[in-house]
Parts: sequence; C-alpha cells; structure tokens
Amino acid sequence: MRPTQETIRIAQARGDLVVTREVLAALVAQEALGTPGVVHLGPPRPRRSPGAERLLRVVGDLLGGLLGLLLGPLAARLQPPAPVTLELGDGELAVEVVLVARHGVDLAALASALRARVTRAVRGMTGLEVRCLDVLVVGLVQEAPARGRPPVDAAAEARRRFRLPESV
Repeated sequence: MRPTQETIRIAQARGDLVVTREVLAALVAQEALGTPGVVHLGPPRPRRSPGAERLLRVVGDLLGGLLGLLLGPLAARLQPPAPVTLELGDGELAVEVVLVARHGVDLAALASALRARVTRAVRGMTGLEVRCLDVLVVGLVQEAPARGRPPVDAAAEARRRFRLPESV
C-alpha cells in the first residue's frame, strides 16, 4: 500500500507499523533542538522579558482559542509555518528544518551534525531512510551571558540575617 501524505506504513514481520506525520515531525524537532548550536526552531523571535512573554502567551492562547472557534480556517492560516516540514515516500522521507542558530557556530558543521542526528534517530526508531534534510538558517542569536545573582554563602547569609554568632 502506498503511504498517504499524513501517514507512512512500514511493513514488519507480524503486521504493519503506521507512523503519522506529526510523530515524525516531533522526532525531527526533538533531535534538532538537541543539536549543539541550535537556539530554537522557526523564525527569529523578538527579545522580551519573561513577564511580557508569559502575558503574550496567555493572551495568544485565549485569542487563538477564540479565533479557532469563531473563524476556524482563517485561524489556521494565521498560524506561523511549521519549523519542520516532511515529504513522505515509500520507506523514505525528505525533511526541511527552519532554525535559528547561535552566532559564531560553524553553520556547515551544524547542518552536518543535524543531518547525522536526525538520520540516526529516524532510522533507529522507524527504519525509514532520510533521503534529504534541508537546513534553513533564518537567524543568528548572540546569546548574552546568563544574568544571575552572584553565588552566596548561605551559612554566612543566615548568620548575618539572624544575627547569629560566627561559631554556629
């Protein structure tokens, strides 16, 4: 049986394995995110504070749900394109991954590592061959050093706060 565009059927000794496009895309996305040098999948994102990001996510979820109920097909058109697209064939697939990379990374090496990881994962989990994997780098991010608090000696801080003697 020929695979449809939504599923691929893999013949096995005791029956067939049917894998959906969503499962394959999730597998590819997971491997892509695990590749060193990949910041995130999809188009570049504007930098926002964590509070603003949470607020926008909540508002977006509410409006997205409302749009989905009221407008259906129009809401689907407003969604950003998927960062992983697949073309399914007989025992093989073609993949395109859209990503943002860390500034300073060797992009050719990043693409090779990504191809190797995805090919190994897809072949290992499904037995399918990755015919080609196109990597589309749409942005570079200069990651700032982590802004955190300086390390604190907890015991010294507790002694200071509670006015304990140094020997405690």
